[in-house]
Amino acid sequence: MSGPELIFATAALSALRAVEDGRAVEAGQETSASNAERDAAIAAQRGETNANEARRRGSARQATQRARLAHAGADAAGTPLDLQGQISAEAEFDALRRADAGNLTALNQLTRAQAFRRRGAAVRRAGLFEAGATLLGGLR
Repeated sequence: MSGPELIFATAALSALRAVEDGRAVEAGQETSASNAERDAAIAAQRGETNANEARRRGSARQATQRARLAHAGADAAGTPLDLQGQISAEAEFDALRRADAGNLTALNQLTRAQAFRRRGAAVRRAGLFEAGATLLGGLR
């Protein structure tokens, strides 16, 4: 191999390495993005499970309150009815708060996934530019 051929071969190998490095980083970022999306789905599901549990606890509190009122012989109108409504409202508020917390965590994870993908694409493009610059530099 003569001098120019050796320079070209070295430049070609360097360019190939830059492209492959960019692809490898992009693949790693894609894996991270997939993991973040999986975590988002888990967070949303966990939030919904927690919300359902809060609703179940609220229903149990209402049932307990109704049983106590019935045992005491109280009428279900007026203050006892207001208390039932308050228990129901508190349970639903707690359920919505828990669901929102899960959804917020999920949204954060989806945002992370997008960032991973953007970073991977940027590194891949940088690898292509580096490869082009290497080839152009080797051909001078």
